[in-house]
Amino acid sequence: MNQYADQSVVLNDREMAVACANLRMMRFLDRLAARFNGAGVDLMVLKGAALLLSTYDQPHRRSSCDLDLLVRPDQIDRAFDLLAEHGCRRSQHLVRDDFFPRFYYEVEFEAGTILPLTIDLHIRPFRPLRYTRLVPDDLLWRDARSVGLGRGRVFVPGHEDMLLHLAVHYAIHGGGENKWARDIRLWTRRFVDCIDWSKLNRTAARWRLNWPLRRGLEMAGLQHTACWPSDAREQLAAMPVNWRDRLALAQAPHDNLRPWRHVFVEAITTPGAGFVARYLAAALLPDRRHMRQWYGQEHRGWLLAAHLARWTKPLINLLQPRRAETV
Repeated sequence: MNQYADQSVVLNDREMAVACANLRMMRFLDRLAARFNGAGVDLMVLKGAALLLSTYDQPHRRSSCDLDLLVRPDQIDRAFDLLAEHGCRRSQHLVRDDFFPRFYYEVEFEAGTILPLTIDLHIRPFRPLRYTRLVPDDLLWRDARSVGLGRGRVFVPGHEDMLLHLAVHYAIHGGGENKWARDIRLWTRRFVDCIDWSKLNRTAARWRLNWPLRRGLEMAGLQHTACWPSDAREQLAAMPVNWRDRLALAQAPHDNLRPWRHVFVEAITTPGAGFVARYLAAALLPDRRHMRQWYGQEHRGWLLAAHLARWTKPLINLLQPRRAETV
């Protein structure tokens, strides 16, 4: 963390708040990495924390609202134990046990009480469900680099894989925050001589990520810079894109607002009939334990009432704005 040692920079209030939050997060990551290293569990950092370690030269230049971590699938249970030992607790926004890790790619933890730190623990790089079947779990591990961090070490994705993750993540969120576009532009400028664009395009094509990669780079405005070579851009644009690629990406930014359409799109764009059938069963008919958490009242026929309430909630939410307009 020597890049944070310069104390001569004069910061305004907002920059000071960002710097303090980032320094606190990186100190926490330092201690957590040492614990994971001691247990022999590989730990990778993504997005904000990875960029603070490799790209941004001052802690106030990039705000981070959470800490994104990736572990290997066969080490997820041990990672849960280590986080618990480090004082982290599962968030109240629980991902059901039958969804993670089979159908969902991350689970949320919190650390601290006065100023809690949110930790997104990933087992796979991306959503939607389509990529659970198409993208290998170890995609970002193949060319990962080990980086020293105080008392411990963490992994960060290789040059091409980092850009792939940043661009696909940006596209999946429909553009999202401006800082994500800035991350992409800064990464390509910083490592312009290291990125193998042919390798990046081949990886994207092999795992059906060429469409979100292309959209992410275009939305970040990379086509207006010299960092994205024209031949690489043309090669990516010439790659075939099918309707499933387009539909899955078009729906992804709206998953939370349109839950039933989300389930439908996941079902028709994800390969594997058996896998999709198990996903639909879990999504449409949750077990009694989940319904008890969702519907707190206990009475005769409560399970049927809980399912009816769950199924009609999207319609109620849809009608609420209209009700407000008529009042």
